[in-house]
Amino acid sequence: MRDADSDRRLASLVLGVADHPYDLAHDDFVESDGDKLYFITDKEAPRKRIVMVDMADDRAPKTVVPESKDVLQFATVSNGQMMLGYLHNARHRLLAYTLDGALLNDVKLPTLGTVGGLS
Repeated sequence: MRDADSDRRLASLVLGVADHPYDLAHDDFVESDGDKLYFITDKEAPRKRIVMVDMADDRAPKTVVPESKDVLQFATVSNGQMMLGYLHNARHRLLAYTLDGALLNDVKLPTLGTVGGLS
């Protein structure tokens, strides 16, 4: 399990570079894929979105998965896919995306409730 404080420190180092000032109050590191780093942010998205920073390019955050009508609560990467958990009508909705932000599918959960974790 990653430490939330170290995730925020990484976000401040990457997203807070002098050339690209970024509000880091609520940014969390999700995963890396080579030179690409993925973060959850609420910058200009109160319900949160996924941004990617390419460390081999200009390091400017680029939206991969835009803000939706539901609140993004967690994200993880597994087998080259992003699994995003949204709060929808007081229960979790789990969506699978490519690392480029294309929706793969809406994962059907066995019952109403919340997701406690993914592995």
